[in-house]
Amino acid sequence: MWVHLQVEFYVQKAEAFLQLCDFQSAVLNLRKAYSLSSAKEEYVERMAFIIYLQGQCLFDQEVYWDALESFTRASELQPDNSLYRRRSIACLAALNRYHDCFRLVNEELDQDSKNPDLYILRAKLHEHFNRATLCYQDVQEAIALEPRHEEAQLLMQRLLKRAQKAKNQAMNKALKGNLKDALLKITFAIENSPFDAGYLIFRKSQYKNCSSFMLETAPELPGLQTLSCVSVESRCIWTPFLLPQL
Repeated sequence: MWVHLQVEFYVQKAEAFLQLCDFQSAVLNLRKAYSLSSAKEEYVERMAFIIYLQGQCLFDQEVYWDALESFTRASELQPDNSLYRRRSIACLAALNRYHDCFRLVNEELDQDSKNPDLYILRAKLHEHFNRATLCYQDVQEAIALEPRHEEAQLLMQRLLKRAQKAKNQAMNKALKGNLKDALLKITFAIENSPFDAGYLIFRKSQYKNCSSFMLETAPELPGLQTLSCVSVESRCIWTPFLLPQL
């Protein structure tokens, strides 16, 4: 009976400190209740939540390192709580530690491959590093899982608009005879919208134009047997094949 009263006393003190936003004192009193009570899990869950609240307050104040520490502590108390882990990812992003973000997001997707929010989070990371095609693929995955996902739809529209703008620029370059820049622009458009048949056809036509142009303007070289036009990273170059010297 006496132990039960002590536990209740510490729990009530913890709640009082929580009302004052004194998170550390609240957790300290819950630890005392935890040490006396047989209902351990209940107090672990409550401590983790209070530490999470502390982290969220720090995050809102842009104290990201301390917020990351709080979210990490909350995750250690409740490893199965995905919310705490994802707040750690948000802190890492705010701290520009994007490679760590990728690692954690990939780990989350390994455990929860049906979560569209995770695909959008990774898509944004890809977009930050200008990996447009990978960004597009993750957005597609999110939309397949949740067709009306608002953030996924907005990100997809941004990719498609970027692709259309690059296509228009490619057409202008081609009309002016600037074949190299036209190829670069249409390739950028395809990176942002990989399955648009019109973009693929346009790029193929530019390869043909590039090939024809090179064949018409290639200088006569001694021993020149043939000439080919190949694409290397969206650049059209001609390569002579010389007969062996006797």
